[in-house]
Amino acid sequence: MGLIQIGLKAVAAAFFIWAGIFTYSIGVQRGAVEAELSAETGLLSPLKAGHLRDELLNAVQTDVAGDHLARIQALAKRAPVDPVPYEAALTRASSSFDPLGAEAFAARAKALQPRSLAARLHHLSLAAFAGEYEQVIGDYQRIIDLRAIDGNLLADALIGVFRSSGEWSALVAYIKTEPATGNRLLSRLMDEDVPVAELEGLIALYPNYQGRYLQRLVRDGLLEEAYSAWRLFANLPDELLVGVPFNSEFEDRTEPEPFNWSISRDRAEYQNRGGLYVTYLGTERPFIAAQTLRAAPGDYVLQTEAMGRMPEDGGALEWDLTCVESRTRIARQSLQLKTISAKERFEMEVTIPEADCAFQTLQLWGRAGAFPKTSRTEILSVQLIPAEE
Repeated sequence: MGLIQIGLKAVAAAFFIWAGIFTYSIGVQRGAVEAELSAETGLLSPLKAGHLRDELLNAVQTDVAGDHLARIQALAKRAPVDPVPYEAALTRASSSFDPLGAEAFAARAKALQPRSLAARLHHLSLAAFAGEYEQVIGDYQRIIDLRAIDGNLLADALIGVFRSSGEWSALVAYIKTEPATGNRLLSRLMDEDVPVAELEGLIALYPNYQGRYLQRLVRDGLLEEAYSAWRLFANLPDELLVGVPFNSEFEDRTEPEPFNWSISRDRAEYQNRGGLYVTYLGTERPFIAAQTLRAAPGDYVLQTEAMGRMPEDGGALEWDLTCVESRTRIARQSLQLKTISAKERFEMEVTIPEADCAFQTLQLWGRAGAFPKTSRTEILSVQLIPAEE
């Protein structure tokens, strides 16, 4: 690919990558450059260039894609060592697909202001569309070191560069070096179509992302791989893995979802002694808790023990047991307490089919009442007990 072709793609990319953050970055540089220019230069005097510069900055911040040529020329003439008109001209060249102009303006802006974010992002874009991804990472790191822009905005831009190319290896390799921005980048990377094999190598370095890695495997339909990885992460003795679901008495454990409980923190909380305390207003059908199970095919008894206060006709709770693969609901167990503060047991027979049901999801929901009232329920335990027991 020739320089002009690369340039055309790069200016388009540059405009895409940093048009949204230019209004932020130019405002940051506005203060920095003003601080650096001495009073003796007189460049920012209201009688000279100050008002022209303010007008250009305001215009660009209002409409980054607009044609501000007249203001650019006026400021460049009045303040020839100010980088701002050349940064604005770079924006204009990018939006009009003028690669040679963009390169010239970037060089001029960087010569006047080595910290010029616009120029550095332009060069980052050139490297990206030339396939020089190690250079992209280097440019990114230099921008980070300069602290010239909000890190979250720049992380979004960097992810956008690699998303457009579909080539993630250089970024993954960079995150493996555990840079200061590693967590910020990995958080975004987890939502991208990065090959699972590449993500796998990052989890040992960033264990806080085990849960999101497992969710990614589940999202991709790799349930067996997700369960194997979960067991590896959990590193539990076999006796704690006996029984379904895991953590059937709702202890506040650290093993990640989805093979441990996921709970709605605004509706439920773990008790210090075990158990899940649920507050339900008796309206709508809110999600409360869930876990992905790996129960073998066969006959079971779904057994729940609970206690608390649940006004009659005020609403109830219910479990849904569903096959993950087929999305077929196997059972729905209603939890309608009849007494106050006395433990009650609920049981129902359940059959897990042979086909399309290697994994199941057990979800706790609220069920609206005819006359909604607040209930406070402690789920003491839930188990799938093999019928032969």
